[in-house]
Amino acid sequence: MILEPPESAALGAVVEAVSREPRARSVHLVGGAVRDRLLHGVWSTGPDLDLVIEGDAHAVARRLPGDVVLHDPFGTATWRSPEGDVDLVTARTENYARPGALPDVEPADLGADLLRRDVTLNAIALRLWPLPAGVLVDPQGGVGDLQARLLRALHPRSFADDPTRIVRLARY
Repeated sequence: MILEPPESAALGAVVEAVSREPRARSVHLVGGAVRDRLLHGVWSTGPDLDLVIEGDAHAVARRLPGDVVLHDPFGTATWRSPEGDVDLVTARTENYARPGALPDVEPADLGADLLRRDVTLNAIALRLWPLPAGVLVDPQGGVGDLQARLLRALHPRSFADDPTRIVRLARY
């Protein structure tokens, strides 16, 4: 499936920064923005956009203008753009030493990053770069689950690893 990416100066700035970062391989819009576009048919681009970068999100964030907060040791950053907060995440895997503990993270590819998420409808990504932009990546069947109004956990330890996921699930 192909979707026209949202029009957003903030997303444009991130795509530009990613394209100039030699170690970056891709950037994808993930999470609520993609889910809500599929559900409601229109883009809502702010606030709080979530982007997954195959590469170093910190290196990309350093290329953005203005206020950037790096979050170690998770490989994430928050850019306070004029349009709202943009979260940049290095594609990663997570391992939890015990339920509710903070995860140990390791860089990974997009497929592994999508698999670490809570439910299938949050494991849908829209490619922004490289071109062609707008390619929908849905390895876990989240689009079908969204159409069926089904909430399906991605793995058996999803809610034990991060109990706050239950609160997000209740909102859906």
